[in-house]
Amino acid sequence: MIEISSFINSNKYILNVEKHFIRYVHSGNYIICEIIENIETNIKPLYLYTGNIEWLKVSDYTSYNIEYRDKIYNVWFCEKVSLKYILENNFLNKNISKEIIKELEEINTNIKKCNFINARCIKSMEKLDDIHRN
Repeated sequence: MIEISSFINSNKYILNVEKHFIRYVHSGNYIICEIIENIETNIKPLYLYTGNIEWLKVSDYTSYNIEYRDKIYNVWFCEKVSLKYILENNFLNKNISKEIIKELEEINTNIKKCNFINARCIKSMEKLDDIHRN
């Protein structure tokens, strides 16, 4: 895991969010991730390492306030991508060792799931309303 951490920390297109609030929400089939403060929002796309099989892709840096289990979070709505997708669709495969790829491929845990979240701002209400209507 030390090699994974050093690789991720040295790459400006990947952020380590494994210690942040992340949930796959069943009711809308989407993933949310707690926002990381003080990051460059001109990096697009930004990939998030979750410490799980699923990786996340952030294309929209809009902040949404949601409530989950009586706690308020500022989150991004993210797209789920795989390690294979990341390696095939950008330059990272040139900068990553076979050892790190092997370590990443051995990860077998999934992002925690929940049934629903509650919106706590107008943007969140509009976003969730749009998701649930479609």
